[in-house]
Amino acid sequence: MKMSNNHQSKNINISLLDDIANDLPALARANCIQQQVAAHGFDWPSWHGCFEKIQEEVLEVKQELMAETIDQKKVAEELGDLLFAVVNLVRNQGIDPEKTLHQANAKFERRFRGVEAILTGQGLMTADATLEQMDIAWEEVKSDEKKSV
Repeated sequence: MKMSNNHQSKNINISLLDDIANDLPALARANCIQQQVAAHGFDWPSWHGCFEKIQEEVLEVKQELMAETIDQKKVAEELGDLLFAVVNLVRNQGIDPEKTLHQANAKFERRFRGVEAILTGQGLMTADATLEQMDIAWEEVKSDEKKSV
């Protein structure tokens, strides 16, 4: 956790969060915030609470998306809450969220490159393929990955 030099004396902390650097990337800062408050007892006793919070946030996102008039500011706020809740579950499991997201990105990229290869083999470019054709190719790539494990 990267700490800032916001205080001249360590005895002047107003908040547990004051020493968390503001210039951290959002994912790292969310993790640091959660580690800091968890270290002082503000944490779910098990992963179940984290998971239930994620489900609650998903419902709130859905409500905003289903509103008669969609307010992008509210949607963004709820999506931010959802991301924060997901980081909390990742942290709760002792997993590094940055590394985990890097791995998820790499997995998606690998699979999408497989989709592109399948489409190319069919004489198609992604720009010319339908979503259904791309989804079928995606499922084929996933299936092939499971067979090779």
